Amino acid sequence: MMTAREQAIAKIHQIPESLIQEVSDFIDFLVWKHSGKESLVMAEFY
Repeated sequence: MMTAREQAIAKIHQIPESLIQEVSDFIDFLVWKHSGKESLVMAEFY
């Protein structure tokens, strides 16, 4: 059985290259949201 991380990575491998940046941006958002404060990940957007 695959872990949730492995399942997510497998899904990323299946989507078109044109959607990869959107997925990456969403991951950055989730990291920021769950950090409780702005993190270095989001610094590139300012």
